[in-house]
Amino acid sequence: MPSKCDVYLENYDRYYCAGQQIVGHLLCTFSSDKTVKGIKIKFKGDASTRWSETERHYNSSTKRTESRTVWYSAEETYFVYEMNLLNNVSEVTVKRGVHKYPFTFTLPLLLPSSFRGQHGKVKYMIKGSVKRPFFDFDYEAESEFTLVSPINLNLNPTLRVPVNFHKKKNLCCMFFKKGAVTVEANIAITGFVAGQPVPIYLHVENLTNSNLDTVKFKLIQRNDFMSSSPRTKTKTAYEVITKKTDSGIGANGEKTYELALVIPQTYFVPNLNNCNIMKVSYVIEVKVVLPCPHRNITAAIPIVIGHVPLEGVNLSLTQTQGLPSYGRAVAEGHRQTRLQPQPQPGPSTSSMEPAPAYNPAFSGPPTFEASQASTSDNQKTTPPPTYEEATALLNP
Repeated sequence: MPSKCDVYLENYDRYYCAGQQIVGHLLCTFSSDKTVKGIKIKFKGDASTRWSETERHYNSSTKRTESRTVWYSAEETYFVYEMNLLNNVSEVTVKRGVHKYPFTFTLPLLLPSSFRGQHGKVKYMIKGSVKRPFFDFDYEAESEFTLVSPINLNLNPTLRVPVNFHKKKNLCCMFFKKGAVTVEANIAITGFVAGQPVPIYLHVENLTNSNLDTVKFKLIQRNDFMSSSPRTKTKTAYEVITKKTDSGIGANGEKTYELALVIPQTYFVPNLNNCNIMKVSYVIEVKVVLPCPHRNITAAIPIVIGHVPLEGVNLSLTQTQGLPSYGRAVAEGHRQTRLQPQPQPGPSTSSMEPAPAYNPAFSGPPTFEASQASTSDNQKTTPPPTYEEATALLNP
């Protein structure tokens, strides 16, 4: 029977929230009577980023421009706590056999969730050790646990505001105008949780003689990693969470798309609001693929993915039977307005109402109530037309 130690937690799935108490014990096995200087348990939470880049620089010795590899990194520590389970006894002889040493530790309140990305991670560890005299080896054991920092979407009322995207692009060949492609996109809300569908409405009008091959829909996670050494820099990486591809639009035609991108139920939603060296954000990307050599039309609509869903929200694609959907009414209203005689408009611009970044502030262990929602004076959002205004355009 070899001498060793192991870390055991009462919470077998090893998931904890900020502010929660960790209860467990260090199980030490000794093959014979041993002299120990301490039996310690250590709790640590930290974050780190690291990546390399190839850069060009001028070598003054050789008077030549050369390439070199530069490593960028940053570290951040949230807590470090160590306790002696022998009640600070300097040295003691422990009998042969199995010994159990219980411990408890309360996590701090403001912590980022566990996270592992391409160039960085947030990690929470428990390390147990049996300290031996100078010439003997210590016995050590490490155990990692997962910290969840919940995001309550109801605390951000702007996530209930619909987001609209409108863009018109004229296609030209040399000096000849071929026509215009108009894209209307709409998302009813911008706050979701894992397992929910993200309903997307899209209307494309193709007034050119060319076919538009495909339309692509993606839910993309953007990860930003920051460095502090050797200098401040940001490295961005993208991950596609889910995607769909649909058929395109024929020449001089139009098409309406109503579909949903479902966030995987098993997707672990990180919350890095309390991390200063990594950030995570999400975007719904709708891409209308245009024939070469024209650039594709891309709509990028920011959304927020959290843990507590918005209350009283209907995520179905269709609304009341017999009436046009909100997205259809907006798009059809734009289309019919263009067909009616109108005063000469000014220069058209593309516009999109983004979903503001969500930055919750916890004052204690997560307790989520819709009544806690509040708005900020410096976050002003211009709402899209109401449902009644949009449907009125259909029956002037």
